[in-house]
Amino acid sequence: MAKKFELNEMEFWDGNYAASQALRQAQVDVVAAYPITPSTPIVENYGAYQANGYIDGEFVMVESEHAAMSGCVGLLLLVAELQLLQVLKDLHLWQRFYTKQVV
Repeated sequence: MAKKFELNEMEFWDGNYAASQALRQAQVDVVAAYPITPSTPIVENYGAYQANGYIDGEFVMVESEHAAMSGCVGLLLLVAELQLLQVLKDLHLWQRFYTKQVV
């Protein structure tokens, strides 16, 4: 479980800090990032949140923007496959239950 992150009553954020806060609040599971200017602070802040225990997700540092996109697409396909398997399992159980009730 991630630690609770305390905010001050009033804070001034730039866009990069706000984006990293959004990632922290969303508790994303995986971030594949290639930190390049001007988005480097987003990745640096996310890494700091993870190092300090505010995020439970995985942080994958890649070597290029293409590798970052490939990592995200691969993860998306894995999640889609797992969800499809769950739906098929539920459909099979529903079919078994339904055929027992009708007969």
